[in-house]
Amino acid sequence: MSKRAHPPKPASRAAAQAARQALIDRTAPLLEQAIAQVRGGHYETAMEALQALIALDAKHEIAIGMLGSVQAELNAPEQAVACFQRVLEINPGNTLARIQLGEQLAALQRPREALAAWAPCLPQPGEFLAHYLSGLALMKLDEIEEARFLFAKAARFMPPDHEHRAALEQMLRVLG
Repeated sequence: MSKRAHPPKPASRAAAQAARQALIDRTAPLLEQAIAQVRGGHYETAMEALQALIALDAKHEIAIGMLGSVQAELNAPEQAVACFQRVLEINPGNTLARIQLGEQLAALQRPREALAAWAPCLPQPGEFLAHYLSGLALMKLDEIEEARFLFAKAARFMPPDHEHRAALEQMLRVLG
């Protein structure tokens, strides 16, 4: 006879929900503080709030991602990479963390690893940023034809007012 798991009793579900809400109540002010500090350009203080939040909730995807962004802003790419990798351990489908991870790896002159970080984003409908950034990484690797192909795909979906649009168009002109 096989043992079947029984669904949690309503009381235990309620207790779990209450515990989760208590955690949110404790972490929300720290997240708000961190956001305000980042907006004000106070990255060290933001980092302290994010670290305190993560100490309370080690799987807080937003806080870990923000910490990675703050580390990147403070020119600490190795620490930023570790944060974005942690976010992807928690949620492998986090596209923003993949883009940011790849950007930090590219900044560390690790274009092959950056390409691997961006690769899962490429099949997403309407995706353009991973295509553009992958094209840049491929240019560093002298893989011009593949770069041209990715730039052309990026051009189909990148909005005309995007910050990288002019550079993309220039790259396409240069590559013919």
